[in-house]
Amino acid sequence: MGISDVKELFRDIPDEVRIDDKWNELEIGFRRQLNELEIDRLMEDILSKNKVFKRPPPFLGGGAWPHHIPYLVKYIVERSEFLTTYTPYQAEISQGLLQALFEYQSLMAELLDMEVVNSSMYEGASALAEAALMSLRFFRGKRNEIVIPETLNPHYKDTLRAYLYPHKDVKLKEVRVDQETGYIDLNDLEEKVNDKTAAIIVEYPSYLGIIDINSKRIGKLAKEKGSLYIIKFDPIALALFEPPGKLGADI
Repeated sequence: MGISDVKELFRDIPDEVRIDDKWNELEIGFRRQLNELEIDRLMEDILSKNKVFKRPPPFLGGGAWPHHIPYLVKYIVERSEFLTTYTPYQAEISQGLLQALFEYQSLMAELLDMEVVNSSMYEGASALAEAALMSLRFFRGKRNEIVIPETLNPHYKDTLRAYLYPHKDVKLKEVRVDQETGYIDLNDLEEKVNDKTAAIIVEYPSYLGIIDINSKRIGKLAKEKGSLYIIKFDPIALALFEPPGKLGADI
């Protein structure tokens, strides 16, 4: 490269903010580089402060519920039929992964009691935001309001706002949730849903870990108002509770 010193690669960085080898000048950390053994001991010391709950409360940590993953799952996903050097975006995607996605869609369709299952979104927050955009496209600009519960997962709420930000005419309305029961206030909901409402969004279970007993009534209200009904669900909960399809969910 025609340079005599590697420091020349960093000449754009002003001298006064360079550290170089003067670690003792830093008022942070250990003021020196740590070797591998020291870092290993440090990490173990930090991790030892974690409290591990073998039997945690069912709804500890908003939106994160304890659940069992069979040991067989790890064995299956590490088999060569699934674990290949190719990414799912390439044409050489393994047929095993395609089969796994098909089985996933089939299982989710049964759990959801719905006809179509997309495979797949990145995670819950962006999937919910995409569902909201889908509802807006469905009405071709004739409806521009999305109604959400005030207790919606804050991360989901932030993502939803980010996705809707470019759509300046779209409004996000928050509906009250009863502080004692955790259920959506139906009176407040009826007041906020109108002929401009593209979709009503409900969490199932909610961020607080509550199954709203009015979920079916909310679906009925959405139909009466001509809106779409979006349910953000936890698939594990669907092994016990009524599926979104039976509650009237559109998405």
